[in-house]
Amino acid sequence: MNNPVERCYRIGAFMVQRSLLFLLLGALSGIVPSTLSAQDAGRLVGRVLDGETGQPLSSVQVYISDGSAGALTALDGRYVIRNVPAGTYDVTAQNIGYGSKTVTGVVVQAGQTAELDITLTSQAVELEEIIVTSSAQRGSTTALLTERKLSAVVSDGIGAEQISRSPDGDAAAALRRVPGLSVVDGKYAYVRGLGERYSSTTLNGAPLASPEPDKKVIPLDVIPSGLLQSIVTSKSYSPDQPGDYAGGLVQLETRDFPSNRILNVSVSGGWNSVATGADGIGYAGGGLDLLGFDDGTRGLPGAIPMDGPVTRSNFTDAQLEELGQSFGGDWGPTDRKIPFNGGLGLSYGDDFDFGENQRAGFIASFNYSADQSLRANSIERVFASAGVADPEVDYRGTVAQQSVTLGGLVNLTYQPRPTDQIKLASIYNHLSTDAVRIYEGFNLDSSTNQWNSRLQYMEQTLLNTQLEGEHHLGFLADAVLNWRGALTRASRYEPSTRESLYQEFDGEYIWDDFIQSGSVFHQDMVDDGWNAGTSLKLPFDLGDSPASVSVGVSTDRKDRTAFTRRFRFRPRGSLIDSEARTLSPNDLFDDAYIDPDGFVIQEATFRTDNYDALQEIDAAYAMVDFEVLNGLRLSGGARIERSIQSVSPKDLWDVAGLDPVEGAERESTDVLPAINATLALGESMNLRASASQTLARAQLRELAPFSFADYAGGYLVIGNPSLDRTRIENFDLRFEWFGGPQTVFAVSTFYKQFDAPIEVSVLPSSELLKTWVNAEGANNYGLEIEVRSDLGFLAQGLDELSFNGNLTLIESEVTNGSTIQVYLPGTGQTDLAVVAKKRALQGQSPYVLNGGLTWAPIEGGASATVLFNRFGRRIDAVGGQATPDIFEEARNQLDAVVEWPIQGGWKAKISASRLIGNEVEFTQGGGLLRAYDLGRSVSLGISWGLGR
Repeated sequence: MNNPVERCYRIGAFMVQRSLLFLLLGALSGIVPSTLSAQDAGRLVGRVLDGETGQPLSSVQVYISDGSAGALTALDGRYVIRNVPAGTYDVTAQNIGYGSKTVTGVVVQAGQTAELDITLTSQAVELEEIIVTSSAQRGSTTALLTERKLSAVVSDGIGAEQISRSPDGDAAAALRRVPGLSVVDGKYAYVRGLGERYSSTTLNGAPLASPEPDKKVIPLDVIPSGLLQSIVTSKSYSPDQPGDYAGGLVQLETRDFPSNRILNVSVSGGWNSVATGADGIGYAGGGLDLLGFDDGTRGLPGAIPMDGPVTRSNFTDAQLEELGQSFGGDWGPTDRKIPFNGGLGLSYGDDFDFGENQRAGFIASFNYSADQSLRANSIERVFASAGVADPEVDYRGTVAQQSVTLGGLVNLTYQPRPTDQIKLASIYNHLSTDAVRIYEGFNLDSSTNQWNSRLQYMEQTLLNTQLEGEHHLGFLADAVLNWRGALTRASRYEPSTRESLYQEFDGEYIWDDFIQSGSVFHQDMVDDGWNAGTSLKLPFDLGDSPASVSVGVSTDRKDRTAFTRRFRFRPRGSLIDSEARTLSPNDLFDDAYIDPDGFVIQEATFRTDNYDALQEIDAAYAMVDFEVLNGLRLSGGARIERSIQSVSPKDLWDVAGLDPVEGAERESTDVLPAINATLALGESMNLRASASQTLARAQLRELAPFSFADYAGGYLVIGNPSLDRTRIENFDLRFEWFGGPQTVFAVSTFYKQFDAPIEVSVLPSSELLKTWVNAEGANNYGLEIEVRSDLGFLAQGLDELSFNGNLTLIESEVTNGSTIQVYLPGTGQTDLAVVAKKRALQGQSPYVLNGGLTWAPIEGGASATVLFNRFGRRIDAVGGQATPDIFEEARNQLDAVVEWPIQGGWKAKISASRLIGNEVEFTQGGGLLRAYDLGRSVSLGISWGLGR
């Protein structure tokens, strides 16, 4: 408990756990008074933004034009006017140095909260008051488009309003609605067709650690969409952002404190066409599986020694028998019915006034979901030199999986005055996956049919606790000072993965003593990290135009510990005879057969299984933002990043005469310049151009020589300590037209040049290898088209319909050399000859298409949305030497959502996912390599809400 990161981790977990009790008590205490106060008055809330820069404006006077009520905006531009009698009002916003604006026709209903966002334009001299209608100012989608219009970089985004009108239950699914984005494996964001390594993710401005060892970004399916206020993707680089991306920076912003007391409770149930009610497979797990936690059933037994390997030279036969029998639980699958999906949600928040212009608030949320999936009759093959006509492995299989997600969020915000804000935010997400798999079919290694089973349970946890502040310094020309500090923990816990392999002889399956048969795999990986940063933005006048200079520094630290043990149960005596070998895994590995004359446990941990790793990134930047000519805005500067990456394999038990296992040491300093130009072609059109230098670093797992095989006869996946970072030059050009509060048309083109891109490669060796390698270089270029608008311009009465569509066309070309450097088990670093060829980047789709049609009446009530997504055929893994590339085939997806209010704050929502596009296929060399059916899903949700 002396470790400060460990202490803070426990404190953060304590905060989230206690927030559940806080939610219940606070909600119960708040229902009655909130309901009473809502009966005779409403609230007016919103934000005031600078119409030229998009920045929030503080200390703006916002008031009902008759003088009955008003408020000043806070540092984030937000204001709250309370106790407004029901009615229709004119609302005025004014500030020194800005023109006054009055919004007419603002309707406030009793017990409801009306939203009104306002933009003000800087004025050198006082002009006449601007008067607009309320419909031109209101809505979170409108506010997000306004911020995008005024942003210095090329960006796209979706807000809470758009997310709520989709069936998307997590951040990954919601990202499919952003132009140029596709989601792979249901959780990894690919921007402009590039792999997940070319994207980065921040949460409330702070970088996140990933609970997956071989991925750079976090699996976004662990973050429930209900916790998010907005998702903004920056597609051009700015020096105040981390330099480790080329495709896009995905910026997740969690919900801030509300403008009034809120309480929302929701429950949902779901059905899947191939899973729900079907005959599936499972096993007896732990008592807490439905909560997403192992209760110790699968954990490493306490009897297992930590100071030495489990071998016959270290233990007696009786001791080995006791150690073997300490691994209780099932070894193989059993039959079970697949249940329905389900979910729960609860959120509570409130805000408080402490005298004039002093404000505080909080929001706490809890989400739970349990989802079932079944892939029956799936196909899994391995092709080698013989080609698709004669696969080395040809399996059919069944995979059943239960996924349980627990999510919690606590945000506490305090504004002592309109110019200062301090926020403490903690987010916790825990995802458990419990998978049971059976593969059956031909395997060339044994020249016969095989039956292979695996039980795999995994927990992934992400905890991020962040303290941040923002201050406007009136004594320093109203400069803005930002600071932040965050502690993160990402963990991946895989206890007691068990496999069994049987071979067919004379029509009967016989257990086989293969390297993964009778095996137990245990891994506990923890990333502890912290990051901090501060920045200062100093505004000044350049002639008659506003300008600013920004400087900042940041540091990011991550320490990883990967602890792994492997064991095998080997037959030793007469108990494991031909009759016993026909038993099922649960009967074969019963205590009766774990005996000195039967199965004997044996250590199988590899020397490269365990490692420590660290990553340190220190950065500093400086940039300017100013108007060169009337309507031409330039923003640019440079960032310096110094990084250190170290991977140190740990042989748990040093063996005399063996050299230490090779690790990896990487250190670099990079200067990353960027310039963004925006030419305003009138009030509603922009022409943007940008150029920048960024990079992509290898991940710690990719540098580690740790290896594993997914199944018998499958690929051996191994790291590569020789990987170098990728350097990328980026160029963007965009035209955008904002035709109304919720209307935008944009055309973008981009070009990227990669030096030493990192890619996944499949290579033939003594066994098929899957590893990471540096290619020589690559080019990536494309075109994006986006249209978003209501359809009122087509015909009267269609203004309740809105369309959102985007198309991205992408081309890329990678150049391979004649040799690549890889790490081979038992050999080490090796230069391997490969066939030089040109191809597309791994993970890049030639096109991505998104479309959506929404019906939402202006007066509220029911709404309906239909959403479509299609991505083009993309390389999943790169073939080496004579091995062809592996492709994920193009796929459509059609989703639909209908929402309607019931009574008394109740609301219902029906979501349908994958109405088309449920079948997934991978090919290699023209042959079907992998295929499975995800099924069609329908869910019904009921929610009750108080406030907004």
